[in-house]
Amino acid sequence: MRVARVRAQVRALLASDGVLVLPSAGGPPPMRDADPRTIDDLRMRTMRITCIAGLAGVPQVSIPLRTQGLPLGISLVGPAGCDWR
Repeated sequence: MRVARVRAQVRALLASDGVLVLPSAGGPPPMRDADPRTIDDLRMRTMRITCIAGLAGVPQVSIPLRTQGLPLGISLVGPAGCDWR
């Protein structure tokens, strides 16, 4: 039931020509010596962002970038079927 509601809301938001711009990760990469709890927290935040397109059944592309020497990525989420156009 919850998945159907998310799917309907995202598809309604995008309609036939919308684009949703999201970060590709839930935050900056963890330090090498980060504790497992910190790493797991980042992983869960990232999953909350990246699962939206999959739940809605719409295409998503992630674009890796660098800004001020730091890795950054943005994701573009489009309407259902727009990847076939």
